Amino acid sequence: MNRSVFLLAGFSVSLLAGSPATAEDTPVPCGPQAAVYFADGAPTDRFRIENRSSDVWQIVRVDIDLGTAPAGVFFDPTGAGAGSSVFQPFVDAGGDGELSGASALTDGGTVLTLSFARFPAQGMHEFTADIDDSGPTSTRVSGGEIAGASIRVAFESPFGEATKTGTFAPSGVALAGEARGCV
Repeated sequence: MNRSVFLLAGFSVSLLAGSPATAEDTPVPCGPQAAVYFADGAPTDRFRIENRSSDVWQIVRVDIDLGTAPAGVFFDPTGAGAGSSVFQPFVDAGGDGELSGASALTDGGTVLTLSFARFPAQGMHEFTADIDDSGPTSTRVSGGEIAGASIRVAFESPFGEATKTGTFAPSGVALAGEARGCV
């Protein structure tokens, strides 16, 4: 039987005479990977999401849970309720991802869910929001205070779906997924 191999979008596809290639015939490229960066600012804090996956993995959802951080950090989108007198709502700052939805934030809330219609591999997306802590001077949150907060990132590809989790380090960076199974 005559067999040909072609390179397409970073992975090989085998073609057998008379039968189409299937996902089972094709080696899976590097798995899904994402990084979320937190940068303290005044009056708003900035988050940057990076899709570090190989070409086939799109991000479809990102959950950020501040409630797992020991410092007691939370979102402060309005002047009514928890938080300092300095507050800022969620603002989509754009990027390569096409945001299709964001959960509503309440003062003192700890979870934000972002849904994406499109978020390609090697792309990034940013947003701003005000993050406070429950301490006496809650106007600024450092990377160390967000340490322990968690992320959950859902991915889709022609090979299926995957969900990866990570935790913010004192540097203000959370990583989800690893470079395993690369071809």
